[in-house]
Amino acid sequence: MKTFNKITASLFVLCLLFGFNSCSEKVAYDPAELPGNAQVYFPNTLASTVALSQDMSVTTYNVNLYRLDKSSALTVNLTVQNESPDIFTVPTTASFAAGQDSTSIPITYDPVALGYDTYKSISISISDESLTSPYGNTVYSFTAGIPAPWKSLGMATYTDDFVSSFFGITKSPYQVEIEENLLTPGLFRLVNPYGAAYPFNDPGDWDDSQDYYMVINAVDPDGVYIPHPQPSGMNWGYGNFSMSSVAGLDISRGSTVDAEKAAGNCGKFENGVITFPVKSLLVSMASYPASSPGGWYYANNNGWFQVVMPGVVLADYSSSVEYSGRYTDADDNMFAVANVTLGADVEYAKVALVPGSVSDDAVNGVDDGSINSVQITAGGQVQIPCSLAGRYTFIVVTYANGVSQDYSDVSFNFTTGDASVLYPIEDFYGDYIMTGLSVFDDSQMTPIPVTIAAGTDPNTLVITGITYCASVTATFPVKGYMSIAPQQLADYGKYDITWNSVTPDFEVDNDDALVFTRLGSGDIVLTPDSYAIGYILSSQVAGGYVDGYYNISFSPVSNTASSSIAKSAASPALKVKAKSGDIRKHTNKANGKFVVSKKGAVKKALKSNLTPLF
Repeated sequence: MKTFNKITASLFVLCLLFGFNSCSEKVAYDPAELPGNAQVYFPNTLASTVALSQDMSVTTYNVNLYRLDKSSALTVNLTVQNESPDIFTVPTTASFAAGQDSTSIPITYDPVALGYDTYKSISISISDESLTSPYGNTVYSFTAGIPAPWKSLGMATYTDDFVSSFFGITKSPYQVEIEENLLTPGLFRLVNPYGAAYPFNDPGDWDDSQDYYMVINAVDPDGVYIPHPQPSGMNWGYGNFSMSSVAGLDISRGSTVDAEKAAGNCGKFENGVITFPVKSLLVSMASYPASSPGGWYYANNNGWFQVVMPGVVLADYSSSVEYSGRYTDADDNMFAVANVTLGADVEYAKVALVPGSVSDDAVNGVDDGSINSVQITAGGQVQIPCSLAGRYTFIVVTYANGVSQDYSDVSFNFTTGDASVLYPIEDFYGDYIMTGLSVFDDSQMTPIPVTIAAGTDPNTLVITGITYCASVTATFPVKGYMSIAPQQLADYGKYDITWNSVTPDFEVDNDDALVFTRLGSGDIVLTPDSYAIGYILSSQVAGGYVDGYYNISFSPVSNTASSSIAKSAASPALKVKAKSGDIRKHTNKANGKFVVSKKGAVKKALKSNLTPLF
């Protein structure tokens, strides 16, 4: 009541100020004149993007048109702008029956020609403005397409063996989104498997303007195939990669799934994992070879191809091994000590000590029993007799259900006591033969004559003669040890050369140094606790990695039969071995035998022994 009284008092005051006539006079109001036409319009609720039916048997989509005056029948002329008249047919008239305030404009289309995820623009307008309404839309513009009927299942674990077969790079599982077709259960597709997710790609190696899919037909779990062809959007300088399977190719030529199953060309989908037989997949690059671009080659040559569905946990048959040092018992017997860790599903493992570095023969020798080993059923320390100094490798082969599953290895320098002699820096001076293994393909380094001399600064050494290196600076941090840290080297001709370390996982390291010690024999070898195991040279001017070795050692010229090797006047012409990126090491087992994967750089040279199918 108080509020009402306040309002009444305020009105009274206003009337006193401006006069009672002002307050009592009525305001003239002229209502808007209703249009006398039919007032035809498109409702403003129509979608600007139309998702057509995913049922490919449906070929019509209706657009609603309304009017206010429905007293009589009416035909309305329409003006149509159609981006794809070969796919969409839009009528140029719409008709209302008497008493009808709405009608439909039936748009017909060819769903097969349109395909999935392709949207076309259409604009429909009312031609006769005298029939339109000022209160509605006279033009309806929209895009229409069929959304692909795919549902994301999450992130699958994908292992490539298309590019690996072509380039010989390493096995490296990685995460890729996987989708399943809602209309065809068992039809899957990987989303951009060779885009940013692919661990060996550099920026610019893939087309990021659109999505690329790898479709895998696993409707028949025993008759899995990859339709032919599947463009990847990835280009490493030889044209775009495309992938498919032998069965997919044959089916595109008229074969059947049953025939391809009988021929052994199909993959399998078992326990949430998709695999294919060796050499049952195909890969192509659009510009390779130059003589006949776009040839197709066998892939899955290593048998690595695998898609593990989201949520599927594979058995863990892995192992890891570390060198823990030397042990001497009360009788002065010496042992090399390994610290072994076994995966949860390993039933037992064989641990062996072999001279030199890991190799196919060494791993398979442990597996078949031709190389002596120690059998263990749990992780922990393993001691194996070793009485001679040198380079050795521990190899661990794991087993389950009586079958070898996986292996791991670690290489190290074993000393027998002379390492305790801490040689002065002068004992490192001299002429040596440098040897090692390539970080790119494990090949033996051609022995290089080098000289180690005193540096200009205190406690420094200068190494000359290493390929592509005018000189390399080493430090002498404490008595008995030589250290080579990552460094920028003097220009090699017009090229800038950077020396970086390589880790035991074969990754590039910008921080850790190679640490060497001198043995009583005069050999300079890596210390067992040197984190870095090798070096790699890169050139920004050249555009990538140019050289690199691991398991390096320096043998005095007087101790080696290579002493007759003359020093070359200059290093060979610089060639890029691989584009810059991490170096990775992985292992695999194919065709019942272990194959030691090469420590490959991101992009290696194409294999030279590939023969195109067509």
